[in-house]
Amino acid sequence: MDKQKMSDDIVTQCCDKASDCIQRGELDKAARYLKKATDRDPSNGRAIELMTIIAEKKRREEQNSTLRFRSFT
Repeated sequence: MDKQKMSDDIVTQCCDKASDCIQRGELDKAARYLKKATDRDPSNGRAIELMTIIAEKKRREEQNSTLRFRSFT
C-alpha cells in the first residue's frame, strides 16, 4: 500500500470517528480527530464540513447558555 493511500485511509477513519463523536455530542473529541485529518489533508472537504458542523453546534450551545443565564438575572 502506498503512502498516499494510507494517508487517505487515516483521514477517512478520523472523519468517521469525528462524525460518531458529533452524534454523541462529544464535540471536543471530534475536533481532535478532525485536527489529525486536516494535518494530513488540509483541503479534505469532509473534514472541513464536519468542522463547520462543530462550530455551528458550539455557537448554538453558547447562545443557549447565554439565554439561560439572562433568564436568571
